[in-house]
Amino acid sequence: MARLPDFDSAVPLLNAQQNRNGSNIFTRSGMSSACEFGGCIQVGMIGAIYRSRCR
Repeated sequence: MARLPDFDSAVPLLNAQQNRNGSNIFTRSGMSSACEFGGCIQVGMIGAIYRSRCR
């Protein structure tokens, strides 16, 4: 697991990995970020976890 400062730094890091079996995104930015992540990352399986800002 790696915590990266922003979305733009995550994409090249993940796509550069040789064994890209699966990846997850944990976001508070909404499902639009998760969908964009799915379109940019070249892996077999993608998980998206959205955490609402409401408590």
